[in-house]
Amino acid sequence: MQERNKVYYIKKINYFIDKYYSEKITLKQIAKELNLSPVYISSIYKNHTGITFSEQLLNVRMTNAEKMLIRQNLPTS
Repeated sequence: MQERNKVYYIKKINYFIDKYYSEKITLKQIAKELNLSPVYISSIYKNHTGITFSEQLLNVRMTNAEKMLIRQNLPTS
């Protein structure tokens, strides 16, 4: 697959993560949306970003949780 197609898929994966991070989202669901195998998506994502899909999903969830705490001025302990 061409490099630009891979970048397109990385952007689509990130879009799904950003949009659905608060829901139960899986690599399998995204693969189905993109008509690709979960193994292939996992491989290109890791190769291009240096982190796994799961790590990115966790990063987005943690960042958004932090923003919510700051916005609501809630204590963290």
